[in-house]
Amino acid sequence: MWGRAWRVVHSLLTIALVGCCGYLLWRDSRRSDAESSQRRMSERLSAHEDMPVRHFLDVKWLGGDYELPAGEDHCGVALLRFEEGKLTGRRGIVFSPKPGASRVVPFYVMWGRGKDGPRVVSGWPWNWGGSNGDPFYADLGDKLSRSYGDSPLGDLRGYRVIGHAVSKQLRAGREQFVDAVIGYEDVIKNHQRVLVLGVKPFPTREEAEHWLDGPGDHADP
Repeated sequence: MWGRAWRVVHSLLTIALVGCCGYLLWRDSRRSDAESSQRRMSERLSAHEDMPVRHFLDVKWLGGDYELPAGEDHCGVALLRFEEGKLTGRRGIVFSPKPGASRVVPFYVMWGRGKDGPRVVSGWPWNWGGSNGDPFYADLGDKLSRSYGDSPLGDLRGYRVIGHAVSKQLRAGREQFVDAVIGYEDVIKNHQRVLVLGVKPFPTREEAEHWLDGPGDHADP
């Protein structure tokens, strides 16, 4: 009798022990997933923690949220300025994420009001540049979109658009398109100024650097 009782108790204890081990493993996996998620969020350059401050100061920005998809290890990142329907400037970098590191594209641009006109800061870690009074940014951001994750907003001139901002003013004769839902080429035709942040993937870093150093699409004639 006692032997049978012990076997029953032993079985119940074994089941309880297995259940506890399973729970601990499940808890640790959830904790690991949460820590990984928090780490990925902390690696994002848009720094979600300061968004209330940005909105309080009426600061606008593009970048810091697009992740290069898995399998793509090199890309060119460009900030494209369009004025009166033409590309007038390009600033860019080459980004090659290190194995196991963040794949969030590091370049971004931020602008807001300053005492001498629009205050602009753009760049990437350890390489920031700023300016004051650039009229290009005076009313930029009336229409602004940013890409999150690895889904771009669209395509433009061979770039994946990961962010864009549009000026309030339309070009002369294009006022009827103020609320039109159209593609990027038409947006550029209609508005006086458009800022586009784009990504162009390359098979190798050398090809990406050749794109960066070459004449390419620096400006329209």
